[in-house]
Amino acid sequence: MLARLKRIALTAIGAIGLLWKAVGGKRHARSSAETLRVLRLLATHTSAPVPELASRLKLSTHETVRLLTDLEERGAVKLSPDHGIEHVRIAAITQAGRDQIAQAA
Repeated sequence: MLARLKRIALTAIGAIGLLWKAVGGKRHARSSAETLRVLRLLATHTSAPVPELASRLKLSTHETVRLLTDLEERGAVKLSPDHGIEHVRIAAITQAGRDQIAQAA
């Protein structure tokens, strides 16, 4: 009985993992167009405060920070350090970000 429950649990966990991966893949595909929009906007202005970017892109600040953090991990953007809730972070495009725009064109 215990072995059967364990097998059911492992099957359920595997199914949840596959579902998570499928949903995550769609989200990443959606965000690639958004990240290109962010890079293009930064390329015209060199740098910008995160709230201003969010407003121009018509995205929430949270979603904008998520995109910028992803771009920073890939080396396309440099974010100023996070110094707490009152501090406004600045995003700046890097040469790698400009190269990414050129490759997309």
